[in-house]
Amino acid sequence: MPGLLLSSTTICQIATKTVSNQDSTVVMSKKLVGYMVEDLIKSDGDKKIILLLEKNLSLNQNVLNQKDEIIKRHDASIKAKNDLIAEYESNEKDLVLSIDKLKADLNKKKEGNIFWKSAAAGLLVGLVVNHYAWKYGGK
Repeated sequence: MPGLLLSSTTICQIATKTVSNQDSTVVMSKKLVGYMVEDLIKSDGDKKIILLLEKNLSLNQNVLNQKDEIIKRHDASIKAKNDLIAEYESNEKDLVLSIDKLKADLNKKKEGNIFWKSAAAGLLVGLVVNHYAWKYGGK
């Protein structure tokens, strides 16, 4: 029954009374004024919290941007290293081909040297045999 004792003027905006065009007085209960003060304090606190959250969001965005930049630099570094590895492998293949060609040329020269050494040895043996045959007359 206490709710029935409240009039509509205590909970409605109709309770305002205008004294003049420049100044006005609002009649409200102490409890309602207390709630309004609490709401104002909470509103100010909420505004500060929102500013703090926006600042944190901005800082987080900066961190994300820096992370993205670090990743880009890291990817560029990896690409440069991969390019160097590919160039090294290409140079290594060319070097192996050149070494194989030089080995083949060396083997041909060795074979040629063996022929000429054999020919020289045969000639020398022939000369020695011919010399002995001439000197001793085949005796």
